[in-house]
Amino acid sequence: MSENFTKLVESFYGSTIGNVRSPVWLCGLEWGGGYDSKVPILESELEPYGFEDLQTTSWQDFEANFWAAKSPFCQNTMKILYKLYNCTKPKTEASYDQDWETWEELGIVGVNGLALILNAFPISFEDRSAARKEWGKYKVRTAKDERNPIPLSEWSGQNSFGDYTNFVVEHRSKVYSAERKLRKPKLIICFGKQSLDHFLKLWDIEGKEPDLKFNFDDTFNPDFESKGFPNCVGYWADETLVAVVPFPKIISDERLKNISTWLYNEVSKKYGPNWLDIPNIVISEKTDEVSIQSEVLSETRLFQDLVNQQLACLERLKESAAKLPDSWYSTEDGQKQLESLKETLLHDYFHEFDALRKDLKDQQDQKRKETLEKLR
Repeated sequence: MSENFTKLVESFYGSTIGNVRSPVWLCGLEWGGGYDSKVPILESELEPYGFEDLQTTSWQDFEANFWAAKSPFCQNTMKILYKLYNCTKPKTEASYDQDWETWEELGIVGVNGLALILNAFPISFEDRSAARKEWGKYKVRTAKDERNPIPLSEWSGQNSFGDYTNFVVEHRSKVYSAERKLRKPKLIICFGKQSLDHFLKLWDIEGKEPDLKFNFDDTFNPDFESKGFPNCVGYWADETLVAVVPFPKIISDERLKNISTWLYNEVSKKYGPNWLDIPNIVISEKTDEVSIQSEVLSETRLFQDLVNQQLACLERLKESAAKLPDSWYSTEDGQKQLESLKETLLHDYFHEFDALRKDLKDQQDQKRKETLEKLR
C-alpha cells in the first residue's frame, strides 16, 4: 500500500467546496464522471487537503469548483438548499431560476452561504458497478515512475472495490467525525440510502435504529408521523442531526420540498427557527481574477488529462501491436518507435503547465487562508 493512499483517505480529498461555517453540510458518495479503467489515474491529481481548504472565497469560486450543469446531484443539492432557506419564510424567496449572484446575496452560496459540499469517498469511478467489476483493471500513474503505471489494487493495498470502501470508511471516520464534533453543524444530509451503513460509520453514529423516519411522498405534518414506508431517516449525533436520504437523481421537486420541510422543522425543535442563520462577514474579492484563474486551472488539467489519455493509448497499442504477426510495429524497431512516442509525450508535453498550475494553486490557497482569517 502506498503511503500516499493512506494520506489521501485520511483527508477531505474528494469533497468539493463551500462555507465551512455553514450549519448544513451535504454529503454525497464521490464525484461524478469518474475515472475510466482504460486510462491510468494520475497520482499527481490525488493531493490530500483538509476541511478548511474547502472554504470558498466567492460565488464564482464555488460555481467553478462545484457546478456541472447536467449533474442531477449538483441540480438537486442546490434545490434542497434553497428550499431549506425558504422554510425560514424570508422576505425574498429563493428559486432555481435565480442566478449565482442572487443566491450569494440571499446567503445560499458564497463565503457566507449555506452550501458546503462533501463526499464520503476520495476516488471517483465511472460508476460503482464498473468499479466492482473492473477493479483489477484500474491503474495509477505514479510520480515515482510515470512510464509504468501500477495496478490501483497495488497502490491502494485493496484487493476489491468492497475492500476499498470499507477501508476508506474505517479510516475516514476518525477525520470526518472529529470535524463534526468540533464544528457542530446542526444538520448533515447524506445522499444514498443504499450506503446507510457507510454513512453511519463515517460520522461515528452509534446504533442503527433511527431517531426519525420520513417518507418523502408525504407532505410534512409536524403533528403526525409519516404514514408511508420511511425512505428518509435521521440520527441525532451529539449536537447534529445526520439524515440519510435517497440519491438526488430520483427525488422530484415536490419530494425535495417535503424533505427540506421535514428536516428544517426537526432541527428547529431543538435549536429554534433561526438555526440556519450565519453571521454575514464582508469579504472583498477580485471576482474576475478568481474566474480567470479557475478557468486556466481547468484547462491545464484538461490538457494533462488528454496527454495522459494519449499515453494510455500508446501503452495499449504497444501491447496489442506486439501480437500482430505481420506488422512493423510488432518488430523490435516498431516497439521502440511506440516507446519513443510515449517518451516524447512525457518529456515534452505531460508537464508543460506544471509551474503555471502550481503558481495559480498557491495563489488560490493563499486567498482561502486570507478568507478564513477574516472569518475567524
